[in-house]
Amino acid sequence: MSGHRCDILLKILIRTTSLVLLEQAFVRFVRIPDDDGLGVGLLAFFTAVLVSIVWGGIDGYRTPFLRVATVWVVTGVLYGALGAALIQVGTPGAFDWSLMWDDVASLTPIAAQFTAVPAMLAAAVLSLVRPQEPNPAEVRRRRSALPR
Repeated sequence: MSGHRCDILLKILIRTTSLVLLEQAFVRFVRIPDDDGLGVGLLAFFTAVLVSIVWGGIDGYRTPFLRVATVWVVTGVLYGALGAALIQVGTPGAFDWSLMWDDVASLTPIAAQFTAVPAMLAAAVLSLVRPQEPNPAEVRRRRSALPR
């Protein structure tokens, strides 16, 4: 496996794991009085969106945009699928496989869209302001044109 593929897979693994753990930490440990769980879930989701914007911007400043887009599209899909699948974990009652698959099918596109798109937009903006590395051939041409 080439170095770039391994690097991209590692980035996907780290970002997906971080977003899922962040969401699960919110759902498990944050309590809002008189809340049916929706408020905490939305707060966790909003935090994941903010984290993806910041992280995507940092990625866009450091890495070429196509790699960032690849990482965040796959991360968004995996985050959405895992987050939807984990909704029933730790809730009272029996685990319902059909409900889990319904959650995965309906929530994965939404979660992927609301994490990958903002991350890629931030990456696109910050990749435009990143200092560009000079082309080595252009540097040699300019040096050879200088008077000696």
